[in-house]
Amino acid sequence: MSFSNEILLESQSPNRMRVNGELAWFIQEINALAGYVWRCISDNSGVYELVEEVTLQPSVGTDSALGRQIWIFSALKAGEGQVRFELYPPGANTAIKQLTVYIIAG
Repeated sequence: MSFSNEILLESQSPNRMRVNGELAWFIQEINALAGYVWRCISDNSGVYELVEEVTLQPSVGTDSALGRQIWIFSALKAGEGQVRFELYPPGANTAIKQLTVYIIAG
């Protein structure tokens, strides 16, 4: 995997991606012990696709319960889209937090 064409997506501002194979990552901390889960919701715009979702658990034997949830996206065509991330407590059907990431591909 080449790391020269990758960017980190941010929820505070619009993110620009190139359609020529550039990958974009969005990373959120998770509390592995508490069982909270982030869900990724696509807008079905066709501007991007979710390439991979990775969950990194905290190292065994550490005091931290924080892991990372990572989503990797690729731009498919020029245009604008958005992806929403929702945080759910264990066993809940209602999100307690939402983040929206805006993607402008070209």
